[in-house]
Amino acid sequence: MTLRSPHIIYSLVLVCLLVSAGCSSPTPTVTEQINAAPAEPSAISLPTPTTAPAPESIGLIDGLGRTVALPAPARHIVSLAPSNTESLFAIGAGDQVVGRDEFSNYPAQVSQLPSIGGGFGDYNYEAIVALQPDLVLAAEINTPEQVQALEKLGLVIFFLPNPTSLDEMYANLITLAHLTGREAEAAILVENLQSRAVAVVKKLSAATDRPTIFYELDSTDPNAPWTAGPGTFIDTLITLAGGENIAAHLED
Repeated sequence: MTLRSPHIIYSLVLVCLLVSAGCSSPTPTVTEQINAAPAEPSAISLPTPTTAPAPESIGLIDGLGRTVALPAPARHIVSLAPSNTESLFAIGAGDQVVGRDEFSNYPAQVSQLPSIGGGFGDYNYEAIVALQPDLVLAAEINTPEQVQALEKLGLVIFFLPNPTSLDEMYANLITLAHLTGREAEAAILVENLQSRAVAVVKKLSAATDRPTIFYELDSTDPNAPWTAGPGTFIDTLITLAGGENIAAHLED
């Protein structure tokens, strides 16, 4: 049996310039005429009040083909999958996560976040609603029915598809960046990951051996362990790293 689950390998800076200006009143001139009226003071120019621009709204199409709209970058996120949780922290949006599924355990500080369940798809919907998220981030471990159930509770859900290639993983990180307002951090991360991938491929270009690899995802049942099959993200990584996935020919 195979499991199509990715393993994710992982602000805008606002600068305000205040300009203040003032003008002084001229000094009245003393004359010999005792009854002369004092000079009128100059009018003082006051700065025109300005209003800070409102954050731009966000509209993106998710992995289910749904257009998901946010009035501004999400600040209270509940993650329903470990891959989403790790990616959010990787792009610097960890402090915007207010809840996570019980299997999310990386990075270490994730364990301090409230768990909303998720074992075998058993999420605590009341706990999710109580966290008052402005975005719930789902993944392919979740079903369309679960997404619909959460939508009926008035929550905004974005379904992030599993990547099967590095380019798709980079695209997911950029999508998360748009949803969270972390474009700058995500751009740096993607550039770093791309450089590392190129370095690995270059180093392996002269390799002649292709070791066979078995990637164990779960062995709760030793007689039927879960592994990464063909077309999965893990399968892609094994191939790029110069290995041969022994489960590459298995069917779902």
